[in-house]
Amino acid sequence: MKRITTIVATLIVLIGLLLVGGGNYLPATAQSDSHYFSETGHTVKARFLAYWNQHGGLAQFGYPLSDEFNEVSDLNGKPYTVQYFERAIFEYHPENQPPYDVLLSQLGTYRLHEKYPNGVPTPVPVPGAKIDAALNGILMFSTEQGYAVGDGGSIYHYTNASWQKDVHLTSNNLRGIYISPKGLGYAVGDKGTILAFNGYWGVVNSPTTADLYDVAQSDLGVYWLVGNGVIVENFVGKWNVQPAPDNATLTSIDMINADEGWAVGYMSTDGQNGKGIIMHYSNGAWQQYNGPATTRLNRVRMLDANNGWIVGEGGTILHYANGQWTTMSSDTTAALHDVSIVSASEAWAVGSDLLHYQNGAWSKVANPVAPNGTINALSILFGASPLEGWAVGASGNPSNAGVILHFLSGSWTTYTGK
Repeated sequence: MKRITTIVATLIVLIGLLLVGGGNYLPATAQSDSHYFSETGHTVKARFLAYWNQHGGLAQFGYPLSDEFNEVSDLNGKPYTVQYFERAIFEYHPENQPPYDVLLSQLGTYRLHEKYPNGVPTPVPVPGAKIDAALNGILMFSTEQGYAVGDGGSIYHYTNASWQKDVHLTSNNLRGIYISPKGLGYAVGDKGTILAFNGYWGVVNSPTTADLYDVAQSDLGVYWLVGNGVIVENFVGKWNVQPAPDNATLTSIDMINADEGWAVGYMSTDGQNGKGIIMHYSNGAWQQYNGPATTRLNRVRMLDANNGWIVGEGGTILHYANGQWTTMSSDTTAALHDVSIVSASEAWAVGSDLLHYQNGAWSKVANPVAPNGTINALSILFGASPLEGWAVGASGNPSNAGVILHFLSGSWTTYTGK
């Protein structure tokens, strides 16, 4: 069956299916387990309604355009119970255990095959947008796609070989971003701002008003957010907020897997640049780690369970190896805001200075935004050949406009949008 592209065709198929009967529809449930949308005249129920509610609801998926019905997948030729929404198609997969029994149809795959049956055309570079706000976070999926977020709710999308301004959904500053290889994730920011990403951005009803600084994924459907005095878990759409110890401000988090992760920050009672704090997630709970955290810590990134880096104020760099964190010489006393790991023997750190770790030592390299600019975040593309990466920050000039740096062929250059 060809994929239905209009609601008229959808209704025709629905009528036909109802006439002939058959099909493995989702079982009928109690009235409280269904919702009738008068706006479109359709009902969402059972697992589809639970998924709709838990993953963003109206803002994320829009109104239903059909009731549930059976449709044969163009991908594998198997019949599935589906329901069409304004911005998604739900598929019921009874062969999977919850929460993975409801999946989103691969609309991008269908559209790509329909529009470009002979392959995707070669991208044509277009002029880039002016970066008019300081940028605080960046995530690159590949050498062709990525997102950066920053002050004033700014979002920039890297596509067609240039950075373009994306949708604007909030005026609050955005601080951190994570998008999984499956194209799902969040951006977080001030006043509890949470934006969900599922191919496009939508606003989430946040469980907290605390400023949020970073987000990470620990397992499929499980995300962790950290911020001013809070640790927030999203378990398959359900939010759980717990206080950070001693009201600490946690600035960064990285999860190794579902059972282990690290978070860092500083003790709020000590002020903006107070004593650092390291938190370790193990055995299902967060515990404070007694380690060399003498000043504010800004970012933690783990290569695996046995290798990681933390950076912070005053040029602080900590290395995790042999089951413990130890202080390393960093060749700078400037604040460091982010670190990205290439391998066990190579990493980059950024802030007021730009540092490269190689041959067992950290050393400064030429910083294109020195002396006034600051680099706040970076994303190195693992496995890219040649090695490639991007970094974002603020110019430090009176307008404090954003800056974007590009790493290629062994050196960093300022992105100009051309």
